Amino acid sequence: MEQAVKFGGGIRLLHQDPWETVVSFLISQNSSIVRIRGCIERLCAGFGEPIGVWRGKMRFSFPGPRRLAALKPEDLAECRLGYRDRYVISAAAALAEDEGRFLSDLRQADYETAFRYVRSLYGVGPKVADCILLFGLMKYESFPLDVWMKRIMSGLYGFDPKDTKGMSEYAAEHFGTLSGFAQQYLFYYAKENL
Repeated sequence: MEQAVKFGGGIRLLHQDPWETVVSFLISQNSSIVRIRGCIERLCAGFGEPIGVWRGKMRFSFPGPRRLAALKPEDLAECRLGYRDRYVISAAAALAEDEGRFLSDLRQADYETAFRYVRSLYGVGPKVADCILLFGLMKYESFPLDVWMKRIMSGLYGFDPKDTKGMSEYAAEHFGTLSGFAQQYLFYYAKENL
């Protein structure tokens, strides 16, 4: 960890809008960054409001939960979300009543309460839930375990790649309320050096 912190000095965590974070991480499942970006741009262009031109291209707002809750999967076909279209519509329906403000309220909740709620959304697994908590709800004790982090924890700390419970417990014990920062440092260090 000391080497990772020295190597990645200055790493910051994004503070994303909670609703945008939910949708972005639902879309991110089994996708590349290029694909995710394209899906989000198409979602905004198709269902958001025009907000102006930037770098020669019209840009659009991120559509709110009510807008997306009113859609059917076939309405999202041009966004190319695949099976994730149902996840997005279901999450939108769950949050449409208050336009996603409940998610912002979860910032005040403890980690376990917020994790349980986010996990209750259709299509949200443990890794996506931890990403939503870390980047959208500022729950810095979150330690998202994607395929890369499992490899990193296996290679650097000797965990069996399937032992996600052990990895999470290790992070909680050793990194505590800064586990999300530790995850980012380890990820960056390993991607650049291992």
